[in-house]
Amino acid sequence: MAGCWLWCHRTCVCFLSEEEKRSIAIDQEIRRKLKQQKQKEKREIKILLLGTGESGKTTFIRQMRIIHGRGFSEDERKAFAKCIFQNIFTAVKAMTGAMTMLKIPYANPENEMYAKWLQDVNTVQITRLERRYVDAIRRLWGDPGIRICYSRRCEYQLLDSTEYYMNNMERISMEDYIPTEQDVLRVRFPTTGIHDYSFNIKTITLRCPTFS
Repeated sequence: MAGCWLWCHRTCVCFLSEEEKRSIAIDQEIRRKLKQQKQKEKREIKILLLGTGESGKTTFIRQMRIIHGRGFSEDERKAFAKCIFQNIFTAVKAMTGAMTMLKIPYANPENEMYAKWLQDVNTVQITRLERRYVDAIRRLWGDPGIRICYSRRCEYQLLDSTEYYMNNMERISMEDYIPTEQDVLRVRFPTTGIHDYSFNIKTITLRCPTFS
């Protein structure tokens, strides 16, 4: 009888002290959160992305963000412009350097002068595409010797996005240039550390931690 009274005392709110009420409320909140977390984990798939530089981890993340996420806002895309400009210079320097290594002559001897000039540009300091740079890069890209060098890109390291950016130089070099999602998807820049990205695909949450 005494045990029954004690059970009734503990379960009937009217018999509980304020401290006991708070304790029960905290316990119920913890149980609720644990239940929610368990349900969330059932709908969550974790994919671990590992790989060396240039292996496509970041590209995959961007693709998922564009297709299944919220994509990139205009301000976010603008932030990639500097990296895109630097990618273009990196590609030009790689090709002109390979021209010497592979002993490929320029169809127009004057373009060798432009190649040497661009080689001396500090890529890290590039924040925009000046017209003089654009004209030089377009001259080089139009040189048959550079095209031969590009066709032999498997013999040296060259960004996969080289042809795409070269063919879009006119648009990219405009004063009011804002990178498109395709521009952003193709840009390359070193990433370090651990990054965790989440995407919702229908009722499933896909979590992609990347180590680089």
